[in-house]
Amino acid sequence: MMHGRPCVVTDLPGSGMPWIVAQARSGLRVPYEDVHAWRSYIARMQHDPELRRRTGEAGIQAIRRMFSIGPCEREINRYYRGLAPESAPSAAHSGLMVVVSARNQEDHIAHIIRRAMQLAPGAKVVVVDNRSTDATGHLAEVNNAVVLRPLLAMTTWGTLQTGLRYAKAHGYETVVTIDADSYYEVEELPALLQAVKLNPTADLSVAFFASQHSVVRRMAWQWYRLLTGFDLQDFVSGFRVYRRKAIDVAISSEATLLDYQDVGAFLLMRSYGLRISEVPLQMHTAKQDSSGIFRSWAKAIRYFAISTLMALAHGRKRAATTIQ
Repeated sequence: MMHGRPCVVTDLPGSGMPWIVAQARSGLRVPYEDVHAWRSYIARMQHDPELRRRTGEAGIQAIRRMFSIGPCEREINRYYRGLAPESAPSAAHSGLMVVVSARNQEDHIAHIIRRAMQLAPGAKVVVVDNRSTDATGHLAEVNNAVVLRPLLAMTTWGTLQTGLRYAKAHGYETVVTIDADSYYEVEELPALLQAVKLNPTADLSVAFFASQHSVVRRMAWQWYRLLTGFDLQDFVSGFRVYRRKAIDVAISSEATLLDYQDVGAFLLMRSYGLRISEVPLQMHTAKQDSSGIFRSWAKAIRYFAISTLMALAHGRKRAATTIQ
């Protein structure tokens, strides 16, 4: 086709060649396993110069119109937008979205969704079901939450980023994130939102529960405060409120490289000049500490090493950020 030559191809079901020739009108399609037809079609092409000229020129035009890089890129983009219309830019939305990261949380997910809707009337609740093997996704759906199901298992940070991307695509400029492992946090949603309302300049607000930390964890946070210059009491809290600028940074390609939503995420926010506010909250509900980072010494040591190296590399490169 590129060289203006007519094509003769087998009309093999499921093959791409007969489809291309048909779309381009650049040749003849021979019935599958028909030797006599092959002889006939080749002879026809040999003795019909007008047919050769017409199909050859049609092939060249089709390459330019349909099968070069530009047209292919636009067509693929059109198909993806049809399959995922939320990827198209949306108008700004003044409402609140609550994004819940969940994996095998059938015991708690319905409660989290119902309480989020009760405590933040009008909020849209999105559950990112991280490859659960129980009824988490089904229970989220029957409780009127939007359920996103990644094809592959992700880190908690990855699932929250998925929710933030969904929020961005739908125009939401204020998003609360909750890790379903910390299901008790949803009860403090009104207090967090009230604190955010009183501090309109904060791009990212992070909840902090003083009673939540062991001595070892408090020592670790003191170490990170020393390395980074952040005056934060909790570096791994997933109970947060993101405003528009923080959402943009959190879903950036740079943030995708991070394993956790902790030191690296805060350093990235600071490099963009964003304001981070920590909101102290009182724990009014019994809770069980289920942080995946501290479930084993191996995970804790790996986390500590990675975060320390990151803090040493970027820790005190100050930007125009105020940690409040």
